[in-house]
Amino acid sequence: MFLFQLYTKLVQTNIPYLLPLMVTAISIPGPDKVPSHLKTQFVELKGAQVKTLSFLTYLLKSHAEYFRPHEEHMCKSIVNLLVTCPDSVSIRKELLLAMKHVLNSEFRRGLFPLIDMLLEERVLIGTGRVCIETLRPLAYTILAEMVHYVRGDLSLPQLSRITYLFSRNMHDSSLTLAIQTTSARLLLNLVEPIYEKGVDQPSMDEARVLLGRILDTFVGKFRTFKRIVPQVCSFEG
Repeated sequence: MFLFQLYTKLVQTNIPYLLPLMVTAISIPGPDKVPSHLKTQFVELKGAQVKTLSFLTYLLKSHAEYFRPHEEHMCKSIVNLLVTCPDSVSIRKELLLAMKHVLNSEFRRGLFPLIDMLLEERVLIGTGRVCIETLRPLAYTILAEMVHYVRGDLSLPQLSRITYLFSRNMHDSSLTLAIQTTSARLLLNLVEPIYEKGVDQPSMDEARVLLGRILDTFVGKFRTFKRIVPQVCSFEG
């Protein structure tokens, strides 16, 4: 990236050659089981792949025409990196930010078929305690943005998983108010897609349950406000 910034004239001529190599590089999964004496090297491999992905997202907006043949491959590699990435906060954060850049581009469509994997919190955030505590706000914000784009195309089972996840977030006091508000806004945006999925009696029954769950989530949140707001006001007074 630094060399391309210094020698911008070389970007146009070198991208067609470098891009396929970089896309291939980020798709290398590494071993399924990493021997203990190679864990450091494995973390370095994943760090290098994420840095390469960040460089690709840097090129994405200004050279989109070169990326179109690699859209599906690159998006699959992003999810595979989330699956195989170690519980390193810095690496996973950079990976999430790279995915956010892709999501804000025309290439977001390549991520949509992979949403089932991204709904797995262990994939999106990781399993380490520090990763969970640090990365949840960023991860949930990205996931909410993705769900917003595809909400009309989701199945009822997918909508059920999303409703459960973001309903839980609304009542999670360890999350910031901004994330809780984002969760509430997303749940409201899911009401119409859920309602429209009721095309026969079984799906109508399932949709009714989901809508009831969303309503119950908001009622429960207002119940919490009723208890907490007077305490906050008395404390400030």
